[in-house]
Amino acid sequence: MTGLSRSGKTAFITALVNQLLNIHTGARLPLLSAAREERLLGVKRVPQRDFGIPRFTYDEGLAQLYGQPPMWPTPTRGVSEIRLALRYRSNDSLLAPF
Repeated sequence: MTGLSRSGKTAFITALVNQLLNIHTGARLPLLSAAREERLLGVKRVPQRDFGIPRFTYDEGLAQLYGQPPMWPTPTRGVSEIRLALRYRSNDSLLAPF
């Protein structure tokens, strides 16, 4: 994701990843059709392929958002990576029952 400095990219990515990882515990993603249609079966974190790219600080950002008092996550400095595997049921109309 790219954007202007201090525009909320780190907070957005942290919140989005948290919603995806907790999709079956009340998370709501109405703009993601697979989630809205209850076709998103599961999401999990998977290891990075390129260890030369720094890890996105998801855990730290989430701790800051849920901290007492809550704080915005520390801004990301440069490129970082988090990988997710999404398992979903296809919406292929050719496979849908009549």
